[in-house]
Amino acid sequence: MTLLQRNTKNQLKCDAVVIGWGLTGQSVARFLLKKGVSLVAMDTRKKPPQSKESLESMTPLIKGEIDHDFLEISQQIIISPGIGKADLGFDIIARYGAKVIGDIELFAQSVEAPVIAITGTNGKTTVTNLVCNMLKAGGLKVLKGGNVGRPALDLLSEPVPDFYVLELSSFQLETTYSLKPTVAALINFAEDHLDRYECSQDYLEAKLKILKNAKVAVLNSDDDVLNSVEFSGQKVRFGQNEPTKESYGLTRDFEGHHLSKGSLKYADIESLRIFGKHNITNALASLAICGVVIELSPKVIRGLQAFEGLPHRSELVGTFKGTTFIDDSKATNISATKAGINACLSEKKGVLILGGLFKGGNLEDLIKTIEVRVHTVVLIGQSAELFYRLLRGRVPCIRANCMTSAVGVASAFAADGEVVLLSPACSSLDMFSGFEARGLAFKNAIQNRVKEN
Repeated sequence: MTLLQRNTKNQLKCDAVVIGWGLTGQSVARFLLKKGVSLVAMDTRKKPPQSKESLESMTPLIKGEIDHDFLEISQQIIISPGIGKADLGFDIIARYGAKVIGDIELFAQSVEAPVIAITGTNGKTTVTNLVCNMLKAGGLKVLKGGNVGRPALDLLSEPVPDFYVLELSSFQLETTYSLKPTVAALINFAEDHLDRYECSQDYLEAKLKILKNAKVAVLNSDDDVLNSVEFSGQKVRFGQNEPTKESYGLTRDFEGHHLSKGSLKYADIESLRIFGKHNITNALASLAICGVVIELSPKVIRGLQAFEGLPHRSELVGTFKGTTFIDDSKATNISATKAGINACLSEKKGVLILGGLFKGGNLEDLIKTIEVRVHTVVLIGQSAELFYRLLRGRVPCIRANCMTSAVGVASAFAADGEVVLLSPACSSLDMFSGFEARGLAFKNAIQNRVKEN
């Protein structure tokens, strides 16, 4: 590690500070070091992950603390999206102002091809992947990154594509100012991340930053919040109502249910390989986005129809002794779990594995959905007691101290032909490193039961 010279404050040299030494922070360091920028990196963890290419030998890395001397003298502070006030102990944007940016802002300042930017509370990863599938099927070169896949700045080291397709979180948008998307899509909005935002309005305002400087806004017409969004440029709407000449929707007639725009039918919903009402909306969103930049030819539509879904998102794991197991570990908030329950469980025909690190929000609608669709709930994680109090007397609940135990209990209570659904409505970070690890633990527990029997 480069030694820091700290005899006096006037001797400090630092053009930029990178806060957060995960994938995003390391991608920022690679990008800036290639430009000859003088860096100091910081991480609040005493043991942050090491970089594969020994970036620590090229830039000082301060571990376990934030050094304000460097923050004050630097021209830019690039903060990783996962780091908030609670991690730092202060509001960094309020203290240091406009010089606090994120990696997406650096990307926006350097990008040389059109950008399709996608956000939303739920479904944004599915839509991002659908859009990439469809554009590639149409013969376009596409690079995908941001909140999914590769950090956005790493994409700039590749040959310039026809389009960059970026999934963007509210955390990334908070520190993005000059991105000019050709298409900016807001898939939906629901309460989330109230452990980080003071209220849902603050969360919404972060999401709406995606529309600033956008040429075309793609918005969900089924979403009451997004229906009131103001945008001075071209708007394209999508939703599950009947389509209009200008909007994408669902045509219902004697031929079936079709994804359509006006009188033009693109695909029967039965031809899709993803299931659930929420995925019909995701497919319509993808049509609306792609329709702005490419002709929706049969080969583009085949790209939509061929998409098989993503791991941990209403993913069918398998059937064992008459019980079907579905992994919806990506459901980390209330609205995602409601959608998962409605997509995967018929009335009183399922067992739900619920709980984790609760991020806040109004639970009453979720509890009502559980009452109708679920006959037994298995509770895990830090929020188990919270959910037990809310569900007591309404739906039978059993606590489990690990995923193996949860799967065992759920299997015991699921009758032949029923479903065990992991859809936690919570973050996984109280028990796992992420929702992927939680989903894998669910799958492994099922596989072990199969082997034992």
